[in-house]
This record gives sequence, C-alpha cells and structure tokens, in this order.
Amino acid sequence: MAVARRAALPIRSVQPLPARVLLASGLAAVVLMAAATTQEYPLYVIIAFGIVPWLPVLFIETLSQYRNFHWLAAFFAISVLQVGHLGEHAIQITQLFMNNGALVHSHGAFGQLDFETVHFFWDTAVWLGTLLLVWRYGRQNGWLWVSLVFASAHEVEHMYLYYVNLFEYDFYHSQGGFAGILGRGGMIPTVSRPYLHFGYNFMVVIPMVIAYLKQLAVSLESMSRRTESRIPRRTGA
Repeated sequence: MAVARRAALPIRSVQPLPARVLLASGLAAVVLMAAATTQEYPLYVIIAFGIVPWLPVLFIETLSQYRNFHWLAAFFAISVLQVGHLGEHAIQITQLFMNNGALVHSHGAFGQLDFETVHFFWDTAVWLGTLLLVWRYGRQNGWLWVSLVFASAHEVEHMYLYYVNLFEYDFYHSQGGFAGILGRGGMIPTVSRPYLHFGYNFMVVIPMVIAYLKQLAVSLESMSRRTESRIPRRTGA
C-alpha cells in the first residue's frame, strides 16, 4: 500500500471560543453593572460597563472570521452593531411605558446621542453596509433583501428628518416636522415616532441576523468540504 502524495495545504479549523472565556466575560459584565448601579451612575455608564468586557471577545471572534471567511467578518460586525442598536431602541420603548409615554424622559440609554445628525449618519452607514452585504451575499440569501427593504425605508425617513432639521428649523420644532414621514403627526401619520423607528430597526435587524446565521452555516459547510478534500487518501500500490 502506498500513500498518494499531495501538495501540503494549510487547513484552518474554526474553534469556538472556550466556555470559560464567555463565562468570565459575562460575570465581569454583571459585576461591573452591579457596581455601577450601586454607585447610582447614569444608565449610559451602567450599560457601557456591561459592554466593555465583551469587546475583546467580539474582536477575537471578528478576527477569527476574517481569517477563515474574509467577508463574513464584516457581516458579523454589522449584525452585532445592529443588535446593539435595536437594544437601544428597546430601552427607549421600555422607558416610554415606564414614563406613561413621556418622550422627554425616554431617550434610551445613550440619550446624549439622540440627535438627528447622529441618527442620519448611523442609519446611512447601516444602509450602505446592508447594500454591501447584499452585493456580496444577496444572490444566495433572500433574508438580506428583506433587511435591505426596511433599511432603505428607514434611510428615506432619516434623510427627510435630517433635511427638515437643517433647513426647516421652525417646521421641525414647532409644526410637527419631528414626526417625519410616517410618524404620528407626519406626512402619512401612523404610530408615534419611537414605536415606528423601533419597528424599522426590528425589521432590519432580525432578518439580518437570520441571514448571517444562514451564511455562517454555508461557510462552515464549505470549509468542511474543502478540508475533507485535502486529506490524503490511500490508494493501492
């Protein structure tokens, strides 16, 4: 019996992060948030303390996905950022319920960033990122198209709001311009703006996460097939 020789090719394997690393990050986040709460720090500080221990984990995972799958790392990073963004909107909705709908007391955890300029540039970046993902993966991943439809509608809403805030100041602040296109009091009134934008983000983020998980499964299967094809096979002499 002889072994057929093949050119040596590097085979990378995707190893999940050890459970102890995830557990340590989770415990650190809980301890830091509890300490910040005890000291009566503002909500944004408490949330920030909960995020910080996870940053090395996210960096390592993004780097690993880049080394193994290249483009998928961008997909992962955008999805994580969007989940965090949806979480901010969920906090705002919770605050609205707790404050009987008083928007003045319901600006999310990072209320200092609740400005039209921040919203516009963030959502423009999200829209462009989603377009990039559709260009790369859209032919085999229909969920990304669902995300893009709602990201585009959200982007149009913020383009309008950004323009009105810049060039129609009185209309924006005193005549309902703050409501936007589909917000209650806007051009085509539906529900209050915070609920509308939570809905936009929900319909952007959930399909995007599903699309990412689907693409991750495809990439892992493809890597598995490539790895198997590189294993030397025994042949008869």
